[in-house]
Amino acid sequence: MTKYISTLGLILVLFAGILPTLSQAQPTLAPSVMQHRNDFPNAVAHLLNEAGFEVQTPSGSQQIQPRFNALQLDSTKTFYGYDLNFPGDSTPLFRTVYTYPEANTKVETNYQWDFTEWLPLNRSTLTYDNLNRLVDVLALAYDPAAGTFIPESKLKTHFHGNSSVLIDSFEVSQWSPDLMDWVVQIATQNVFDSNNRILESYSTLGFLGTPIVFKDVYLYDSNGNNYLIESSGIFEGEETTTGKTENTFFNNQLIASNVFTSDGVDFFPDSRVTFLYAPFGMLARHSTLGWNVEIENWQLVQTTDYNYDEEQRITEKFITFYENGIAADAERPTYEYLEGENLALETIYLYDAMSETWSLDSKKYYYYGVLTNVPHEPTPILALSVAPNPTTGLVKIILEEELAVQLFDATGKLVTAQLLQPGQLLDISSLPAGVYQLVAQNEMNYYGSRIVKL
Repeated sequence: MTKYISTLGLILVLFAGILPTLSQAQPTLAPSVMQHRNDFPNAVAHLLNEAGFEVQTPSGSQQIQPRFNALQLDSTKTFYGYDLNFPGDSTPLFRTVYTYPEANTKVETNYQWDFTEWLPLNRSTLTYDNLNRLVDVLALAYDPAAGTFIPESKLKTHFHGNSSVLIDSFEVSQWSPDLMDWVVQIATQNVFDSNNRILESYSTLGFLGTPIVFKDVYLYDSNGNNYLIESSGIFEGEETTTGKTENTFFNNQLIASNVFTSDGVDFFPDSRVTFLYAPFGMLARHSTLGWNVEIENWQLVQTTDYNYDEEQRITEKFITFYENGIAADAERPTYEYLEGENLALETIYLYDAMSETWSLDSKKYYYYGVLTNVPHEPTPILALSVAPNPTTGLVKIILEEELAVQLFDATGKLVTAQLLQPGQLLDISSLPAGVYQLVAQNEMNYYGSRIVKL
């Protein structure tokens, strides 16, 4: 079973310099709000996920796609139900279609496959300002009975000056069918000093019954590192200590973060996160520990190891889950890229500790606007004839139209991606013998085929 990480996005700790800055890292909320992350309404959690601020997402799905570039993302498609003894794709399950109706606006529509057609699940409209910062998200849920999308939740952010990361305030609201109006669920306002360091954050949580205000105070050492966060709740006008976060730095890099809860008098250890870094400064290992009351010590809960390519892009994560401090199940997401940070394929393998075996869980393909945007209506994958097949090198695709093609080997690794003109041959003579999966797209359709290389 795929494990889930509970981290929240949108603000502050990363923005204040507490968490290491990674190309794949997700920002997180102030500690007071983090204590209630598991209580977030589904609509609010879904909105933050759709906005790219991770709440509860499979741990292998932490890639952030560039929004406005030459390779504009058109859609993704996720397949499940694999047999490692046979190449090629299995059952499609999820699909996301991206459209760009106007400048600085992106619409994401999610579908689920019901074995006959793609059924819509939800739709999010993301709006960016002139500095390409996310300022508004509107999430709609699909109502099958009404056959239309209905309001679900929305997010609004106010950035600090021209900063691309510092946020003065944000709020997340949920639609109330009873009130026929938006109800604020989370609101946070931050106070900065003259050096743009966050000093205080005030957060209101409205989904706890009576709205409660939490306060987090950030303290810094002589190097400007945030070594302590003091958290409190404001109840009936009285401020009560609820916890603290102690951060340890080495060479201005965060190496450990310890979270303590409080009953207003004493502090009790709750969780611990440690970080190890590669020589070029990127994260090499990230470990999460929990406090074991019986042994009065920290115990491992999860470790994540990162591998990078020559361009310092993440190519693989090795995630291990622990039970009572002992390694158990594991998950290994791998990533293939077209160019730059544009993903081509995300593959997830799962390890079952009971059977001591790995299995291929899913593949998520990324399609880009080489020719045109993906149509709104679900499009079937059509069979594509190629000849000769088997082949020793050159392959002709029997379709006299321009095609954007991607070729994957039996392990799901992308081996080539190119635009073929009518009559142009696909040259795979340099590839080793084996079975390859060909995925192609023209202006109207998606195509698939298998090529056997002798």
